[in-house]
Amino acid sequence: MTTVLAYSTSTPLPTTTGHLAGLEHWPRHTTATADDIVVSGVSMLRLVELCGTPCVHTAAAELTEGDGAERPIDVSVVVVRVTSVRGRGAERVVEVDGRLDGCGACWLELRTIGRACTGPTIAVGLLTPSEPGTGNQVSLPADIAAGDLIAVPCGHVSALRRTRVGRFTEQSAVALELLEDLGYEARQSEALLPVETALDDIPVLAVTDEDAFRLKQGRSIVLVPRQVELVKAGLKPGSRTVSAMAGGTMVALCEMRAGRLEPSRVFNL
Repeated sequence: MTTVLAYSTSTPLPTTTGHLAGLEHWPRHTTATADDIVVSGVSMLRLVELCGTPCVHTAAAELTEGDGAERPIDVSVVVVRVTSVRGRGAERVVEVDGRLDGCGACWLELRTIGRACTGPTIAVGLLTPSEPGTGNQVSLPADIAAGDLIAVPCGHVSALRRTRVGRFTEQSAVALELLEDLGYEARQSEALLPVETALDDIPVLAVTDEDAFRLKQGRSIVLVPRQVELVKAGLKPGSRTVSAMAGGTMVALCEMRAGRLEPSRVFNL
């Protein structure tokens, strides 16, 4: 599920000092490997594993003033994930899962991480959820693909605002004050969406009442070949998770194994 954050910056990105070539706008203690960027001892790949994307890490840098004096500043690194790649050649457009407008990103020094990229680079249009029809021209590996990670240095990011998680946007959010008011009247359920709303990217299989009873008891059910093929057609690569529904109600989240559905989480709705 895609998360979108909006960034605001209080410090424009300067040219800092004491860096390797190509890393002039990164925090001071930044090193690059074949498939990662390490900023002040923090691996950006490890940061993604812990926080998901988009994520941000801020570290110290030094700005050289006009008189030669060095002034300490903070520089942020934002890591986003490619969500789609469309078009070919000069018309190729890459979309990422974070809003990078307004954060002073230095596109000339972006790095792809997560895998070694030794092939040629091409100029592509980079789009974010806030820039549906425009974008920045950046250089990325010719084999850039959905799922790849991009790290880019920015000005000091002073604030983060979560604007979307999957299909859920700010416009559909419910204020805490409203939830409190509904709580006083025991009406919280009016603000709740069905649980399957958050699971719309998982294939659904309708089961009988008898099979639903077995799943709720934690027992597996046997699928007929037609059901197996139906489920396989909707599974994402590497996934076994299936939603079992009975009478329009979520019964369980299951794993499909050897022609059987094994419940991993049961719902009593």
